[in-house]
Amino acid sequence: MAPRWKGVDIKKVEAFVPGAKNVLVPGVKVFFYPDFKLGTPTTKSAGEVRKFAPDIIHFHTPGFMGFEAALLARLLKVPLITTFHTYYMEPEGLVVLGLKENSVMSRVLQESLWKISEKIHQPCDAVIAPTKYVGKDLKNRWKKTNVQVIPGVVELKSFANHQYRDELRKKYGLSDKEMVFLSSGRLSVEKHYDLLITAFSMILVKYPHARLVFMGDGSVKAGLQYIAKVIGVPKEEVVFALESIQDTVSLYEPIYNDGGDAIYVVDQVKDEKNLAENWLDSLALRESIKKLKGREKNIITLRFFKGKTQMEVADEIGISQAQVSRLEKNALDRIKRSIV
Repeated sequence: MAPRWKGVDIKKVEAFVPGAKNVLVPGVKVFFYPDFKLGTPTTKSAGEVRKFAPDIIHFHTPGFMGFEAALLARLLKVPLITTFHTYYMEPEGLVVLGLKENSVMSRVLQESLWKISEKIHQPCDAVIAPTKYVGKDLKNRWKKTNVQVIPGVVELKSFANHQYRDELRKKYGLSDKEMVFLSSGRLSVEKHYDLLITAFSMILVKYPHARLVFMGDGSVKAGLQYIAKVIGVPKEEVVFALESIQDTVSLYEPIYNDGGDAIYVVDQVKDEKNLAENWLDSLALRESIKKLKGREKNIITLRFFKGKTQMEVADEIGISQAQVSRLEKNALDRIKRSIV
């Protein structure tokens, strides 16, 4: 069972596992985390489980569906299994709330979430840990919980098909001479992909033919392209291999030009979720931004860390969009020179 997502073809999902059936339930969006939906139990979902008559019930996230899974397991008298999915209660996960790592609120929430998580997992017949490190950590924290380590391994032989590899390289314009680093997964703020791009910029110094490929999508995709632009990684070096039903539009494609400064798609991107503001503490940009002049600093903050478009910034500070564009470009050049 999983929450409904717009554009997801459930038949394609079921095709991955012969005999599998997916029951879609209503999903509730989390206001501070646009990449996530909480599945909501319904009488239909409970009825489907009872009709299926499972021998084991497994839940993947400790949300509303996790509580339903626990109730159904008790009702049907079958074992209840779960997988420890993520350290959402640690500072790296709390970044979605905009909390600083050493703040009082962060420490209080961290302790509270660990206690709640233990209460949720303790009744389970087994809690699967995906790595030895996670297993050891959970056993130290949860003395009364049955933690079992079952590695979530990747079968490398599945990727040994050179013909498929060649097709992918051709599709995304990657030559055989290029060293490709692949990152596969949801592009979300708590995964700190900004650090990956920063590290990749260092790799480029020694291996100029290297390419970083992101296989996935998410709310921070545009922000990652901002970061790559700021620290001087050419957009050709970072490939976003997004499978989509729509044609991909470059963020750097001009959408208007009156003979002066062009307006690009990237200039009109807006992030209403304010997720990028937390990158200030994780990148070496902070000191560079502090050195900017007042108006330049304000524009960079409004554009990249509060997700406003250039037109919105222009209205807020009382200048034209063209002036915002020029000041933004100057500020980015200053930051780039400062970092390099």
